[in-house]
Amino acid sequence: MKKAYHQHLKMANLLCSSTCGELGTPPKSFEVLCVKSAKKQFGFRYLGFVARDLVLGDPTDLTEWCQAATDAFIAISPCGKIDLGTPSFTQSSDTNNCGETEVLETIYQPTFSTYSSDPEGLTHCAYYEALVNNSCLNVILFDCDGNAYITPEYRDYVNGVTTDAPIGNPGYEYSLIQSPYPTNGEGNKEVWNFQLEIKLDGQQILCPVKLPGLQECLLDQLAA
Repeated sequence: MKKAYHQHLKMANLLCSSTCGELGTPPKSFEVLCVKSAKKQFGFRYLGFVARDLVLGDPTDLTEWCQAATDAFIAISPCGKIDLGTPSFTQSSDTNNCGETEVLETIYQPTFSTYSSDPEGLTHCAYYEALVNNSCLNVILFDCDGNAYITPEYRDYVNGVTTDAPIGNPGYEYSLIQSPYPTNGEGNKEVWNFQLEIKLDGQQILCPVKLPGLQECLLDQLAA
């Protein structure tokens, strides 16, 4: 009876196999057993806007990033607050005859808001109009620790997971789903807000990478 069960199970696996093929190895936990894990500060304060045709030969080389900023291929946003929100998911069972649901894409809709503005209402309005009228940009997020959230291709290269030089852009493609607009903030101060939409495939998540000096390099360009 036991043998028949295994034969039946084997046939079922052939008829209705999973997309993973051979059984995968579960990831090893990053925690050390019985040791209290460290905590990471949550929060994002800057966006980096990147020209969509920019490709960096060696993203571990800070001078390449800084040169791209000098050449106006990358620019950092004003300091603000980014509410990442809860992502939504596009799911489908159409890709599997066995009815199993697959996540096709993960959709983030981060909202950026800042008190930074020009009291005369001139320079910040020109900035936001330029942002609205430029549809050929990608975006990088910077967290409170200054870590950059770049595409997996670049992140894997920086972390030494891959050795092939990137062929794409370091930033994520996005859509501007809420144009910049002012609201009334604390102390009756003006707050400017806008919202992006970033779509990742179902196997990607937003993760940071350490690129020491990158955020500071981009900020230096504001004073140049």
